Amino acid sequence: MEAITLIDALMCELDPYTVSPKVCIKALMDNGVSDHSVSYDPDKDKVVVAKAAILCLKKLVVLSSDNLGKSSQGYNTTELKNRIKSLCKQCGEDYEDVCEASSITDGSNFW
Repeated sequence: MEAITLIDALMCELDPYTVSPKVCIKALMDNGVSDHSVSYDPDKDKVVVAKAAILCLKKLVVLSSDNLGKSSQGYNTTELKNRIKSLCKQCGEDYEDVCEASSITDGSNFW
């Protein structure tokens, strides 16, 4: 079996969503990966890749579609959020802490 790199593993985790390689590299770096070209070890790297995938997919939630030249893709945001929830469970993160916007409350009683 051919070995895959961390960046390859992340792009596989994101499939069928398309995210630029630079966004993937940054997401890995934000999760402590200094060299994205090393071989992927599922026992050691699964959580890091899942957390990087969450960072990438969170950026897509605000879109309903994306069009780049001849290719385009539409997003079902409900299913995209379900994918993020699944990744959160996989790496032990709380979905609400990761993805839900904090609520704004009326603080006028403090003025």
